[in-house]
Amino acid sequence: MSTLTQTDLNILTILTNLQSQLKEQFIPIKRVRGHFKLQTGKEWHEEQNVTLTQYLTSRQEIYAFQRAGQAGEHCMALTEPFLVAHPEYIVKDIDGMPSETDLKVKREALERQNAQKEKEAKERLAQRKRIEQHEREEAKRREEQMRRDREAHERDEKQRLLKLSIQEQQKIEEQKKQIEKSKPQWKDSEERRELVQEDAPKKKHVDALVKHVSPANDSSTKTGTSIATANITSFDSIEDLVQKLTSKTTSKAESARAFFVWVTSNITYDMKGEFRATSPVDILKNRATHSTGYCALFQRMCDIAGISCVTLYGFVRGTAQYLDASTLGHSWNAVRIDDDSWQLVDCVFGAGYVSNTSNGEFVHDTNEYFFFPDPKQFIYSHLPQKDKWQLLEKPITKDEFDANVLITVPGFEAHFTPVSHTKRDIPLSNDNLCQIDFRARKDVHFLIKLQYEDTEEKIEHRTMLLRPTPELVQAHLILPQSGKRYLVKIMCREGSMDGTYLLAAKYVVDVAMNASISLEASGFPTEVLREHHTKCGVEFDSHKYRRIGLEGSNILRMRFKTNGEASLFATVAPVDNDGTLGPKLAQNLTFSQFEDVQKKLIQVNALFPHAGEYEVGIFCKHDSEKGNQYHGGITYRVVVDEAPFAEVTSFPTPLISFVDLNCFVEQPLENPLHLNKTYTVRIRVQHADQEAEKMAFVVNGLWNNFEKVEGTNAGSTWQCELELKDKVEHKCYVKVSNDANFKCILKWNVV
Repeated sequence: MSTLTQTDLNILTILTNLQSQLKEQFIPIKRVRGHFKLQTGKEWHEEQNVTLTQYLTSRQEIYAFQRAGQAGEHCMALTEPFLVAHPEYIVKDIDGMPSETDLKVKREALERQNAQKEKEAKERLAQRKRIEQHEREEAKRREEQMRRDREAHERDEKQRLLKLSIQEQQKIEEQKKQIEKSKPQWKDSEERRELVQEDAPKKKHVDALVKHVSPANDSSTKTGTSIATANITSFDSIEDLVQKLTSKTTSKAESARAFFVWVTSNITYDMKGEFRATSPVDILKNRATHSTGYCALFQRMCDIAGISCVTLYGFVRGTAQYLDASTLGHSWNAVRIDDDSWQLVDCVFGAGYVSNTSNGEFVHDTNEYFFFPDPKQFIYSHLPQKDKWQLLEKPITKDEFDANVLITVPGFEAHFTPVSHTKRDIPLSNDNLCQIDFRARKDVHFLIKLQYEDTEEKIEHRTMLLRPTPELVQAHLILPQSGKRYLVKIMCREGSMDGTYLLAAKYVVDVAMNASISLEASGFPTEVLREHHTKCGVEFDSHKYRRIGLEGSNILRMRFKTNGEASLFATVAPVDNDGTLGPKLAQNLTFSQFEDVQKKLIQVNALFPHAGEYEVGIFCKHDSEKGNQYHGGITYRVVVDEAPFAEVTSFPTPLISFVDLNCFVEQPLENPLHLNKTYTVRIRVQHADQEAEKMAFVVNGLWNNFEKVEGTNAGSTWQCELELKDKVEHKCYVKVSNDANFKCILKWNVV
């Protein structure tokens, strides 16, 4: 007899309370051959056909109960379990009705059974709490380990930066010593005070010169000389100043540079318009002027020194933070030096810039880019009224000047040179993918800002910077919508990658209304390859876009190119429905191996245990780096479809010799292997110096040898027909030249 459930009790209680329904549904109860039958309507039905009580009568033994005050023929059906729970309903004069003692025993058994169930439920709850507590502690332990790893990395980074700071300080001290050595030795202190007066405000300009100074076209120009000339503040006339500035110069280029350094370091731009005079005498007296005044003073100094110099007038653009950055009305100079070539000079932009403060104050910051700039670069910001002063073989028009890409002063300093797109506007008529190539100094870092032109709203995960060579930079863009215009701001920074970036150049990309929008190209795995990626030469060979979809498989195979001096590995972590990242999964769900002898092509495999979304992180380390610290920054989002998966739960376990000998598993890459099956195992040994001589599986002390496959390309390939007869771990060993011992390279499990 089955146990009465809560549903049974509920139904019986309802039937007992609803007397009116009972009279309609239950007419007489009649015993037929020792069993009770219920009459409904005009026909007799078997127990399983009774409508209301089918749930009870189909499983339970039936007893009769006569309600008090009713005729004997009006009865209802009750099950024995219900009578156990409700003895007050027992009628002793009905045949087959159990006794009160029997029912008490059964009631106590029922109570014990319910108590046992409650105890088991409490135990299950306690077990679940213990498991959850263990999982929380394990997650906390992993988080603590990650925190310690981050702290260790931060300590190493601080030590590295401190070391660089010390080295930089040492360089500055050495430079100061060289400057001191280059200064003239005066006969007495009074003569020195007369010629050079060094006060505190001028020291700030000297520091700026140390930062910006760079040799001019004449290799004999010295930094120390430039700083010395910048501090000449005592003189009787402009002729006296020119004589003192050129007393140690040996060429026209050096003299012109001495004039440029002095003017940009000592003449302040007149922001308030207080000094309208443009004569050199008045400018030297006021120590302030505007655009035309800078040019007049510089030209007068060149005339006194016998250097041909002219003042040019024209248009400027792309220099919003610098003086006179309007579309017209600017002036600069051109000088003819010793080889009869003309060179360009802009003392206005070279003197400093306007601060971003509310007052808009002028900031002295001598910028030597504007002394003898390359005319091919200078034409992006300066267009003279006369074509010949462009100093180009093929001069450009005003319309071409306006259409050129906007390049700023920091861009010029970084030697930003367009390669693929010289014009500012880039039309896209077919799709939403764009690539902008440019050249720059290899010690300058770049990043991309992508915005909507109308709202300037920033767009994330749609840009990626690659650097195939130290001086070639590729900016990859994915524009999210058709019929839109986008601002592409190329930012630059000297020194380390971390810190403030300045605008180098700006493009406008116009995506046509009927352009095809690629759904696959939803973003990139990184915005910029950082220093460690560049050091390792990491390039994307197989998966360029961030989002990857897997249908019918739970194994992802990716390929990356390196410079042959790096190693890569991957991590897998699930992504929750709310987008949060879960803990990283077991490491045996990823497998990395080199595909070539030179170690320049790396295959990275990842396995996903079930359908859903995952994040795959790619980490790299250069061979010269000690320890086990890998660098990240490349992440993919992988969506695994609801589909039958391969019978693979992990990858084989590689040992250290697998990496040292540069081995490659062609097949099988799955793990575990299955008993009573035969597998064709192919493994390649690609070490550049050590050739494999023998290879074998060792199982229970028995050797199953491989055979070498002739005619293979890279390295030596070995093959073995492996029949699995034992449910034990199978290890693969290899023996290489110049080593008498076998080395274990791989392990498979067998189930």
